[in-house]
Amino acid sequence: MSFTDTMTDDNNVVTIDPNSFTLYDENGNIVSGLTKEITQLDDGYQIKYSTKDGKGFIRQYGGQILKLKYQAKVNDDASGTVKNTIVQNNFGVEYAGNTTSVNVVETHPKKDIVAEIGSNDSLDGQTIPLTA
Repeated sequence: MSFTDTMTDDNNVVTIDPNSFTLYDENGNIVSGLTKEITQLDDGYQIKYSTKDGKGFIRQYGGQILKLKYQAKVNDDASGTVKNTIVQNNFGVEYAGNTTSVNVVETHPKKDIVAEIGSNDSLDGQTIPLTA
């Protein structure tokens, strides 16, 4: 029995910390009894969790929604789509989940000084009096 999660990043949009891949149960506890295998692909990562005791795993975690969490940092001046697909293998029968996509757009934040929240009138370069 195994779970395989494939994260693809065709445009090198994010940097993943491969040591951060962690699987949690519905109570927020780290799932135990699994072997984790991480493979770096040309365009992302593949994470495979497997167990030799499928029946025991199902007794302990059956019916729960398990969550895979990992840390990703958006690279500077990056934009593109990061896709994630999970496949569950139950005793030789594979079940594929939906592929999720995260669209990352390049942003250029701008710091500015305004008189009050909601104002679009810039006070940049002006003398601002202090009031009591």
